[in-house]
Amino acid sequence: MEVFLNNLQKQAVLHDRGPLFVLAGPGTGKTRILVERVRRMVKDGYPPEEICLVTFTTKAADEIRHRLSRDIGKDLVEHLNVSTLHSLALRIMIANERAHQRKVPEIADPMECYGLLKRAMEEIGISENIYSATDLQNRLVWYKTTWQADLSILPLPMQEVIRRYSQILKSESKWDLSDLIAHAINVLETEPELALAFSSIHYLMVDEFQDTSRMEYKFLKLLLQGGDNIMMVAAAAQSIYTWRGADFQALSREVEKDFPQMERIVLRENYRCGRRIIEAAASMTPEEDEVRLNGNRGEGEVLWNELPDNYAEANFIANTIINLHGQGVPLTHIAILFRSWRQASVIEQALVDRKIPYKLFGENRRFYERPEIQELVAYVQAIQALRDYNNGVSDTPIMKGAIDRIINTPPRGIGPRSKKLIRGNAVEISVEALVRAMARKDLREQVRTAALDLFNLLNRFAKMEIDRPSELIGKLLEETDWIRPLQQELDGRQAINRMRTLQEEAATYRFVEGFLNTMSEKVSFKMDDDGLALTTIHGAKGLEWSVVFLAGFNEYELPSAQALREAAGGDPVEERHVAHVAFSRARDLLLLSWYQDQIRPDGRLRSMSRSSFVGKIPQEVLREFDEKYLKIARDNESLEDYYASDEEAFEVLFG
Repeated sequence: MEVFLNNLQKQAVLHDRGPLFVLAGPGTGKTRILVERVRRMVKDGYPPEEICLVTFTTKAADEIRHRLSRDIGKDLVEHLNVSTLHSLALRIMIANERAHQRKVPEIADPMECYGLLKRAMEEIGISENIYSATDLQNRLVWYKTTWQADLSILPLPMQEVIRRYSQILKSESKWDLSDLIAHAINVLETEPELALAFSSIHYLMVDEFQDTSRMEYKFLKLLLQGGDNIMMVAAAAQSIYTWRGADFQALSREVEKDFPQMERIVLRENYRCGRRIIEAAASMTPEEDEVRLNGNRGEGEVLWNELPDNYAEANFIANTIINLHGQGVPLTHIAILFRSWRQASVIEQALVDRKIPYKLFGENRRFYERPEIQELVAYVQAIQALRDYNNGVSDTPIMKGAIDRIINTPPRGIGPRSKKLIRGNAVEISVEALVRAMARKDLREQVRTAALDLFNLLNRFAKMEIDRPSELIGKLLEETDWIRPLQQELDGRQAINRMRTLQEEAATYRFVEGFLNTMSEKVSFKMDDDGLALTTIHGAKGLEWSVVFLAGFNEYELPSAQALREAAGGDPVEERHVAHVAFSRARDLLLLSWYQDQIRPDGRLRSMSRSSFVGKIPQEVLREFDEKYLKIARDNESLEDYYASDEEAFEVLFG
């Protein structure tokens, strides 16, 4: 396929040898120049095994491999090194273990790491009153990714926990993902034969270089084995990972020192965003050179709307999406962005209420698929089923496996084997089966007692004269000792907030039956690849949509409360970068919304104000929301034709 390249893009693609630094703002085609440079080099006869292209995410690596497969064929692509730094480090570590005839450890997932860290804390005798396991895990990631070699910079109790944690990882034959690059560096520096085996990389290209830490940069240089054929593609305004050790300004100085003859190219043409969107995004980071871009996509729109509260905001967004979709905008061209997943549940409720298909980026479970939500609903189902049972109605259809789900939630010592015995040949555990379990001799006394305790709990609630589901949920959370153990878990605080959010939703129902009927529909509502995107701003990096909603554009959300505390009255620079990334995901329409009051999961109101960043946006590019500005199609061109031609043109120009 013939690909259009402007002069600066062509200069980057044709760059042959020596260091090259490309500053590439949003929509300037940075992925295209990386793909085209690899394609050009392979066609010019460069051995593919000598070329390495490093991406920030596995998804980006897969996408680049897919594009290259179309251009140069799968056989050649298999010989290229297109991967993340962690994947490269893992290959080195596996090779090292096999060279020494050792068993290759497994990568521990974050929950496993959290559990092992808690174990280390318990063995050392560190109370969570001193350090919470969550905070300690965050500090541990920072310590490792910033490559702090000296444990003495940390408080003594933390040093002891880290040492014990490392010992436990080794004894369990596990690797912590955040250790991989440091381990790989050690191997390359101390195992010359193995380093030689990985010395075939002569041409290195690095995407998203602004998010590279000093430790990762050293790893890159070791891969080059003293060579200087490195191409770094970066966007200073999109540096949003300082919390994992990235410091673009310091790294830029180090790069200039290492490669004084480095060529520098700044891409200036934005082919993604309308002019107003470009100006709004640039206003977040005016100090960065690469944000001063020329637009090639018309004017675009930047609209704002202030809502009474976060629920009203979610309803506004959902209703506007229905309006846009009714005009012919495909849902796959729409995204809702927010600063943190904590903000997502209210928006999900509004989408599910209107049966608007959506998919999550960076999260595998929808709000209504979360275990704590399904378990809480199951408790309400079981209580209602027991009410029916007490009234002479057997095997009520509202049960739907409720007792199966809650029989060991919170944990009460009824394991999978005991559950199977209680269930027998039935599809699910009925009320009768639970009653029989209290006296069965083939069950352990602990299990019989636990079954009795659960039945008594459900029966007590069933006899309460509580019709309102929100009141029922509130008493359940108070009396089941459910929340206390959650407070000690990695995702515990978020889980508690989600349960309180469900309680808030339940307050809109007068009777339990109506609430359960609606929950049945919502729990069965599935994610759809043809739906709109719901994601954090960090999860949206590298992606784009025709229409982008930035929800919760409030002070203490964006910029975040933590960033404002750390800035101590100064400029929260990285939060401006986050806003820049959010704005520049939009091609044609950017909708900013904020609210006056936040209804918290516990029902309390918190007074809010719009983000201070709103005042940085040039007023001439901002318009207050009006439906008349939602028209996206160009003059004399239908939306159907517009989106068909839009996708084709973008694929040809920039992939």
